Amino acid sequence: MQSFGGAQRAVTGESFLDLGAILRQLSFVTPGKYMADFGCGSGYLTSALAQYMGDAGKIYAIDVQQHALDVVKQQSQSRGFTSIEPIRANLEASHGTPLRDNSLDVVWMVNLLFQNQRKDAIFVEAYRVLKPGCMLVVIDWIPNLTVGPEGYRLSLEEVMQLAQRGNFAFVQKIQAGRYHHGSVYMKQGASQAQSQQKAG
Repeated sequence: MQSFGGAQRAVTGESFLDLGAILRQLSFVTPGKYMADFGCGSGYLTSALAQYMGDAGKIYAIDVQQHALDVVKQQSQSRGFTSIEPIRANLEASHGTPLRDNSLDVVWMVNLLFQNQRKDAIFVEAYRVLKPGCMLVVIDWIPNLTVGPEGYRLSLEEVMQLAQRGNFAFVQKIQAGRYHHGSVYMKQGASQAQSQQKAG
């Protein structure tokens, strides 16, 4: 496992995120895990995770833009990362990725939801590929700030509602910096989700 310092440098100035501080809050992110970076873009999170994780496990870098995936591939090759696998996929489509059902330990959605229309569909895909009891990490821009890109920014409460509709159970909030909110959710089994719906 690499130090947090390297992971932090990988994102500083590009996303306003301190990934080192975020990882320290997530005890379930450990070497050997199989993870997906939904909407990876140019791969700042993917690369930082690969540096933190070392050669153990796998990180699927998923994006709809081929040029972004080309950057991810080039960076992973130049830095000697062997755990990254770029995948071109439309996360808003039904069964949008080629990943197997119940195959992942962690799915990341970082700076993704504000720029997508079919947000529910992305949660559906995350639910499909995660193993039962495994974790979804959502970090996105806080609404009504002048800093950051344009787009419809969800509040934390709206993200929690999306996750609940997608049969995820809220686990914890995470400190993600001045400009982002962060939260963690666990994939529930069908019986757990039904029980929760009846209780609600």
